[in-house]
Amino acid sequence: MWASFHAAKIMRSPAKPNLEFKSDALTESICRWEEMNVRLLHSISQDPSTFSINASKYLPLLVGINRSYSHRYLA
Repeated sequence: MWASFHAAKIMRSPAKPNLEFKSDALTESICRWEEMNVRLLHSISQDPSTFSINASKYLPLLVGINRSYSHRYLA
């Protein structure tokens, strides 16, 4: 049991810095994704056609958003 514990510890030790690096990279990626979403939503909120009742005005905007940003499911 003692040998298994130490073997596992030895095998995990090189993985820890790699996991920390990947975690930092993932955190940075999420922050960039969030910032892009906020900018997109802010931009949309400034476009007068967003608030139009006439679908012919806001539908092209939403179609364009869906083409440009494939992960904007609500648009």
